[in-house]
Amino acid sequence: MRVLTDEEIRGLINEHKPCPEDWRERLTPRVVAGARDHRGELELVGTGDHSFTILTRLNQIDRRDFSVILRFNDVDGEGYRLMRCNGPSHPHTNAVEGTHVSFEPHVHRATETYQLAGYRIDGYAEGSDGFTDFWGAVTCLFALGNCQTPPEAQLSMEALEIGDM
Repeated sequence: MRVLTDEEIRGLINEHKPCPEDWRERLTPRVVAGARDHRGELELVGTGDHSFTILTRLNQIDRRDFSVILRFNDVDGEGYRLMRCNGPSHPHTNAVEGTHVSFEPHVHRATETYQLAGYRIDGYAEGSDGFTDFWGAVTCLFALGNCQTPPEAQLSMEALEIGDM
């Protein structure tokens, strides 16, 4: 596994990522046999021809326990989590800085520093008021990760609720 530089990470995150018409269905968490979480997955190709996957996870019992992840799929077969929007089900400590995020929604971001220090690429996180629930986290990740839904889908995205699954 190679180390992605901060410049590479920024470029990958900023790359436009058009979504297909059925993006919502693919991201809607579904029951996975033997798993305690519902999961969804959406493969994307950015305008720079890079491969990405958006992964979703929602705990079946605790609706505050969720993740929406933007992963870069490198040509060598390795996957790198560039960004992750997590629910308020747990606190987080940034190992390098020693700062804490309490029980609040938070956004993890990939950094070169964390990779070089031997931590997970997306080990750095900050609290966020950009979302409070699962579909809000999807909206937040789409905005931060430059994912574009088809124009007719943009209005309906805000209307989704967790109960619609």
